[in-house]
Amino acid sequence: MRSVFALCVLAAMAASAPLGTLGCGATRHEMSDAAQLDEALLIPCAPNAVLVQVCQQCHSSPMRNGAPFPLVTYSNTQLVIDGEPLYVHMGRALDSDKMPLPPVEISSDDKTVLLEWLTSGAPARADGESCASASR
Repeated sequence: MRSVFALCVLAAMAASAPLGTLGCGATRHEMSDAAQLDEALLIPCAPNAVLVQVCQQCHSSPMRNGAPFPLVTYSNTQLVIDGEPLYVHMGRALDSDKMPLPPVEISSDDKTVLLEWLTSGAPARADGESCASASR
């Protein structure tokens, strides 16, 4: 059975609407499964740079503009909604141009970087990868 939160997130993504406009809200308790992941795991440098520059204009912590969840940590991307990790839903929303919502824009290069990471299973940053020296 789908949780109310999962239905709200999916409805918001499908309608390209902020979650708050659908009468939904997220709590720390509902996101606790993702918090159980090893907090030492990090998002790889190139997709993280896109998340920071594009997605976190709304999906920050605290969230802005009615975003239903943050996309700040690796564990945020691994939250299971409706039986699938959030990164799967992210990939569908990005690939179908439902995200990002205007006025936020994403370049084709940044979209490619993010989609490649998401469709490869959104792996954690490799040991020893340093974002200071990484380039997109």
